[in-house]
Amino acid sequence: MKKLCYALALMGITLAFAGTASANLAVGVNDDTGKDASASTWFYSTMQSEGLKISTLTLLWDETNPTDIPGAAAVDQAIAKAKAAGITIELDLYPMHSAAFTGLSTTSTGKCAASSDPQSCGNTANIQAFAAWAGSVAKRFPSVNQFVVM
Repeated sequence: MKKLCYALALMGITLAFAGTASANLAVGVNDDTGKDASASTWFYSTMQSEGLKISTLTLLWDETNPTDIPGAAAVDQAIAKAKAAGITIELDLYPMHSAAFTGLSTTSTGKCAASSDPQSCGNTANIQAFAAWAGSVAKRFPSVNQFVVM
């Protein structure tokens, strides 16, 4: 019962502030269609006409080629077309392989052993390489100032 009361109170507070937040609310999509040259002719104008304001494009970091920014030319074109339509671009950055930051290989079926040391199963070199890559992405696309880093 206590949890229900807390949930209802939280919902009430959220609804109370929703009216004041709506003036600054920006809704968008996480969709790579904008990177497709044939679709980007209509994609951003459609977003604009529907009232969407942000397009999140995904860039994948590959630890086997840690300095490459795949599809950079397509992202450049998407940014230009989005800007022309008044759409903000946000970049979603994350590793291509789910085990890239662990000490496990991408083909391994093992798991990290339980440990109180948060770095016991981490690959520090890959974590640092990803951070450097994320910084290079920000420099490569200076007009983008919103990032989701996974």
